[in-house]
Amino acid sequence: MAILAKLVSVICVSSIDPILSLHMMDLGWSEDDSGFGLAIYATAWAIGAPLVGVLCQRIRRRVVIFLAFNWLTLALLLVGPSAILGLPLRSEIVLVGLVFLGFGVAGCFVPLVPEIFSAVADGKDQADSSQRG
Repeated sequence: MAILAKLVSVICVSSIDPILSLHMMDLGWSEDDSGFGLAIYATAWAIGAPLVGVLCQRIRRRVVIFLAFNWLTLALLLVGPSAILGLPLRSEIVLVGLVFLGFGVAGCFVPLVPEIFSAVADGKDQADSSQRG
């Protein structure tokens, strides 16, 4: 689950960075203002990370990651926006999708941090015991 969550969130982040400016320019934004979309996404991620941390204290981490997957699905449908949903190509819809994307990526990354720390600590403990033995 952890590897899948990390993979999905990295794909979302990697796909948005190179194309968002072009997408915003297609919506009528100037080249100078197109970075505003990245700022919205990054701000939502920065606000969402501590909120997800609090949520992880109350709900199991796997449930939080599952909810984040749902947020990411909705976010990607809005950022497009998806022709399946029949949404018009409007800046407001894309910006809402970017906010959802920031919260969704935070929801995938934050629950994994304790897992990463424990894996590193376990690996260090095993390496220390093999050197002693």
